[in-house]
Amino acid sequence: VSLNMLAGISSEETAFSFAGITQVVRHNATGVQFAGFSNHIGGRSEGLLFGGFANTYGEGAGLQFAGFTNVARKSVSGGQFAGFANRAGKLDGFQFAGFTNVAGDADGSQFAGFTNTSKDIDGSQFAGFINTAGDVRGSQFAGFINIARKVQGSQFAGFINIADSSDNPIGIIN
Repeated sequence: VSLNMLAGISSEETAFSFAGITQVVRHNATGVQFAGFSNHIGGRSEGLLFGGFANTYGEGAGLQFAGFTNVARKSVSGGQFAGFANRAGKLDGFQFAGFTNVAGDADGSQFAGFTNTSKDIDGSQFAGFINTAGDVRGSQFAGFINIARKVQGSQFAGFINIADSSDNPIGIIN
């Protein structure tokens, strides 16, 4: 257990850590990490990660919560929740953001107030304005526009759907 009034730097965390402002874990962290402003995990984060503003980590398993942004350099297995933006190299789970979600390949769902972007997605994208993806095996739901290469499933847009091929495009312009 690590309790830091202002900030903490450690090599590894294995149960619980708390920092009033920020903490840096040079390698892996398991369990619960909580920081008033930010968590920075150099390796893998497993468990729960709470950052008042931001969480940055190599890869994650579990749930990550941030007031502003979650940034995973590699993969995320579980879920990311952020007030503004989430980023994952590869996603196996879900992302919820007030503004934008970005993932390499995604196996799961993305929910954003404005935009979702994924290289390829097996699942669904829900955005207030725009969804973009390479190949989609699932559905895209957007307030204005969906863009994809090939869609095996459905596209629902308030205005336009763009795809090389789409099983079920539903919009004013397809």
